[in-house]
Amino acid sequence: MAKFLLVAYLLLSVTVLAACSGLPSNAELRALDISPPNRQQLDDVLSGRALPGGAVQPALPEEDIFALNDDMRAFLRTHVPARASDAIKLRRLLKAIFHPQTMGLSYDPFKTYSAADTFYFQRGNCLSFTLMFVSMAREVGLDAHINEVDVPPIWDMQDEDTFVFYKHVNTLVKLKQGGQKVVDLNLEDYDINYRQRLISERLASAQFYNNRGVQLLYQHSYREAFRYLRRAIALEPRVSYLWGSLGSLYRKAGLLEQAEIAYLQALQLSHRDLVALSNLGRLYSQMGREDRAREFHRLAAGFRRTNPYYRYNKAKTALQQGDYPAALEHIRYAIRGYGREHRFYHLAAVIHHKLGNLQQVRDHLQRAARVAPEAGDSRRYRSKLDKLVAAN
Repeated sequence: MAKFLLVAYLLLSVTVLAACSGLPSNAELRALDISPPNRQQLDDVLSGRALPGGAVQPALPEEDIFALNDDMRAFLRTHVPARASDAIKLRRLLKAIFHPQTMGLSYDPFKTYSAADTFYFQRGNCLSFTLMFVSMAREVGLDAHINEVDVPPIWDMQDEDTFVFYKHVNTLVKLKQGGQKVVDLNLEDYDINYRQRLISERLASAQFYNNRGVQLLYQHSYREAFRYLRRAIALEPRVSYLWGSLGSLYRKAGLLEQAEIAYLQALQLSHRDLVALSNLGRLYSQMGREDRAREFHRLAAGFRRTNPYYRYNKAKTALQQGDYPAALEHIRYAIRGYGREHRFYHLAAVIHHKLGNLQQVRDHLQRAARVAPEAGDSRRYRSKLDKLVAAN
């Protein structure tokens, strides 16, 4: 699957899958005797005083990330008719943004820009595009909203011990004539069945500053990264993954006690934050607290085993290695865990083809075609099925 253009969440562990199945219960977390950080500890990590150079100045970055400038308004006047239906406005706006002779917007997963900077540089990730598109769409009278999508877990390695966990946003436009349209930079991999929700401009802004902070962290600009991550938390102090990013900053800076406080706060805000859980396990190993580390690793490992998308990825790895029985075991578990994912059935068909089980290939391709939400995917599976029948 092509990588989405996503909001980055820094972590320092491969245990990044986040779904409902296999999550630790409240009782399991209580058994770990996790004490919530106190106010003094939180104030300490939010001050940045442990960073080289002492406390970071209180002035935090402030950008009007949704603002349009005169050039953007002129662009809209040129390409989007003022007296047109919502459907025509939407079509004209998209054409102007993506046509190479007008803007020709291109994708860069590691560039998080404001709406105006995305317009100027003509590139950016999905958050950059969404900020620009929502602002421009509203300017021409469209009812546009920021939509957060629970895409299947995807991760990417940035260096020898740093992984990025991705979140995804796109735009939902509600049409006056009825209905709604999703505008996404990667519609090929977008699935209407994914859980999604409209989010506020405030949360989108927090994600913007989080992204900027993570990017600065890659450059080892710890104090500047702190300012952006601190701004994100100031906007949305009860969003767990923002505290997780702050914990990863402290861990990369070698400040393990501060990292522990930030990760514990993330876990207090959401026991579903398996990234924080996993990072704590690795952090405790680094601190030499092996008994504590084993408990966190145990919960994270139990989650991985029961997560259908983790098993899907394990099935793909086993298939690539030629271990077809293991691949089959993993994909069967994935399908039992979530029976509405067409890619699970397709992979099962591929594995059964390797094993020579032609009837199973047919059955799984039929199921993939039935559950695929996009007509293109369904046609692709049916075409493969027709070819298989014709060949046999």
